[in-house]
Amino acid sequence: MQILQLSTAVPKNEYSTEELMETFPYKLPEGVKQNILNLGVSKRYLVSHADSPLKSETILSEADLVVLASASF
Repeated sequence: MQILQLSTAVPKNEYSTEELMETFPYKLPEGVKQNILNLGVSKRYLVSHADSPLKSETILSEADLVVLASASF
């Protein structure tokens, strides 16, 4: 077996770190918020739940992912 090519895929749903902290179901202590901000990550790409009315994304099965990966080269 030989690896011919590598690629990356990023979910379509982009969230700012501040947005994620605001929507977290519990109040985060200020020290925890500061630690998160100190990581230097301003945005994250996450897969939404399929039933989310605001941001939806197709969730592929394992077989579909294998087909997608093998077709990318």
